[in-house]
Amino acid sequence: MTVGLRALCVTLILAAVAWTTREVTGFGFLPLVDDDVNIFFNPHLGAPDASRLRWMATDFSYVHRYMPLGWLGFSLVYAVSGLDPWGYHAAGVALHALNAVLVFLIIGRLLRRFGHGAPERDRIACACLAALLWAVHPLRVETTSWCSGLLYSQAGFLALLCACGRLAELRARDEGRRGWAGAYFVLGFLAYVLSVLTYPVALFLPFALALLDHAWLAGGDNAGPRRAARLGMAVYAVAAVAGLALTVHARATAMISWLRAPTVAEFGLVSRLLQACYVAAVYVWRTCWTGDLRWMPLTLFDADAARVPGFVAALFLLGVTLWAWRERATAPYILACWASYLVLVTPNLGLSEHPHTIADRYLYITGVVFSVALAMALVRLRSRASRVALGCAGAAAVVVCALVSVSESRVWRNTDTFQERMMRNPDSDLDHITAARAGKLRFLEGDVRGGRDAVRGELARAPSVGGVILTWRQIAPSSPMSAEVAATRLQEWPTAPFAYAHQQIALAQLDEGRNRDALLHLDAALVVAPDYAEARFERGMVFAASGAAGSALHDWLFLRRAWGARPAQAARLSYMGRRIASAYAAEGNGRYARLLGGAGP
Repeated sequence: MTVGLRALCVTLILAAVAWTTREVTGFGFLPLVDDDVNIFFNPHLGAPDASRLRWMATDFSYVHRYMPLGWLGFSLVYAVSGLDPWGYHAAGVALHALNAVLVFLIIGRLLRRFGHGAPERDRIACACLAALLWAVHPLRVETTSWCSGLLYSQAGFLALLCACGRLAELRARDEGRRGWAGAYFVLGFLAYVLSVLTYPVALFLPFALALLDHAWLAGGDNAGPRRAARLGMAVYAVAAVAGLALTVHARATAMISWLRAPTVAEFGLVSRLLQACYVAAVYVWRTCWTGDLRWMPLTLFDADAARVPGFVAALFLLGVTLWAWRERATAPYILACWASYLVLVTPNLGLSEHPHTIADRYLYITGVVFSVALAMALVRLRSRASRVALGCAGAAAVVVCALVSVSESRVWRNTDTFQERMMRNPDSDLDHITAARAGKLRFLEGDVRGGRDAVRGELARAPSVGGVILTWRQIAPSSPMSAEVAATRLQEWPTAPFAYAHQQIALAQLDEGRNRDALLHLDAALVVAPDYAEARFERGMVFAASGAAGSALHDWLFLRRAWGARPAQAARLSYMGRRIASAYAAEGNGRYARLLGGAGP
């Protein structure tokens, strides 16, 4: 009976995720929100091979995170879908669906341990409801609707596997199965390490698991299991500290891709703590309320922006903590969940960051704590009628959250929809950033002078806003985009910088013998600028070298018409024609080989 009910719950969870994300695989890349750096302008990205694996393992400077397995995840998707965004979206949605099932299993295991008194069917139903709320909550939209969100769903999947492994280990220790406990420890620890090496979304998970250990093994004659659990947790703690060190080192190393970390003189300890309190309180509010939050500042650029709200937030956090402590005897799960939330959210509070942006993706794993608290509250109700009534209210909340999530996901459809939403935000700093990014987009799409002037104007109006400064750095004449691009004068741009950047990446890949990767970037360049002759020439040569004579001939005919009788291009056109003739000859098509053998303009 309960097996069938669990299977029904899993089916319901998967169906809910499928329904709320049904449009996502048709969304595009967002070039102004990290998809450019992470994926389609990433010169290191390609199908996994020895050189790329070496770069993944050793790079600390390309972005301000050490994330070798995150790059590997992108690389594996690239091997399937190349530079088509559907693959990255599909992988992120699939992992999120698996994560929702893992959340259901984790909550179910916790309720079996701590939810005494309630029937098994009620515990399963409560776990299902809590997992559904986590899965379809609007805070999950950013992760599931954004190609780069794959980092968070991948790291989250491994972190949840770690939690499953730890729960299985504790149960095995309870039952005296020491061999199985050791195996589960290894599996859980390995999953945690892999999660941190993907992205530090659950960096402090071991410290939250330590709270779980204490609750699980409290009371009784558990001296042996407690000693083993403490030893295991010490190993976890060492890994967490190592992960934190790698994260801090990467943050300090990637000076080009991000602003340097502020000093204590620039961002004092009091300001840091008040900002942290404000961020922690905002995440609680955003979890409880899915409505319009535009009145709440989410971009903190002034070092003292959260000073007054920070004091209010600190009082709120202190009040919740005192209430949870007072209720520890009758409802210990409240204190355990609250302490777990504070522990898990600590790395994402901006303690070392100014400016700092409050982003939904940072609550991907931390949000599970709220679902656990909800399930525990439901299952501990003494009256079945009360459980049914509140369960119905929870089901209604699931429906509301799902509808809001579908609507919110459409914001991430493409750059235009995303920019439109950002422009409606009343935050003046965010307005400047959005306008600067719009200027950058004009620059990349071909209006080089106009786009650059627009960003320069925003920099003059908001000289201290970090997002504007970063945007200007990316397109300024001394841009780190590439030495060749930076040296190109405004009037010398051969085409839209979007297309030019793709072509430059393709040339570097051709030098490395990565013809397939180069072809994807040349295709992308010609989507942006179909008349870009240099990209079409390089693509035709790649087609000819790979034996695709018909496709190469199409590009040759285009160039023959575009270049006409220019003497400067005659030799290149003739050379390309001979290569295509060789490709036709290899196919056994002598007629075209003879026609193109002496090809010229």
